Amino acid sequence: MDDFKTWLQKMQLLCTHKEYCQFEIHQKLKSSNLNSNLIERIDEQLKEQQYIDEDRYIRAFVHDKFWLNRWGKIKIRYALQQKQLPEGKIEKVLNEIDDEAYIQHFTSLAKAKWKSLKNLDARMRQQKLIRFLLGRGIEYEIAQKITQEISA
Repeated sequence: MDDFKTWLQKMQLLCTHKEYCQFEIHQKLKSSNLNSNLIERIDEQLKEQQYIDEDRYIRAFVHDKFWLNRWGKIKIRYALQQKQLPEGKIEKVLNEIDDEAYIQHFTSLAKAKWKSLKNLDARMRQQKLIRFLLGRGIEYEIAQKITQEISA
């Protein structure tokens, strides 16, 4: 019982500083060699006390990765899938990103990249820009559209 309270308090403190999903908490507890029964009990308590909330986590993750890290929907989706979060919830939050803001966000990023691609012929610049945008995790069609707009 003492182990339970100690680890619960540690995880509660951790969750007050930053959003965590269930998968991340499980990883932290497993790395401390706690038995699965204890991990499940701690997990239930954290959910019950709303220290862990999948919807809140996904929303915060999408916001931060899109606006701060400038990740596209593909890269964000993949990262959230790695954390074993429900596909439906991921899609719901990703669909809330305004399409116009999404394109505008990456157009400004692409313009800055385009300026840095000097001393190359037009075709090579376009290819490098598309690869750059794909690496950011945006859809191919959008990357192509943005590249055509900028290079015109």
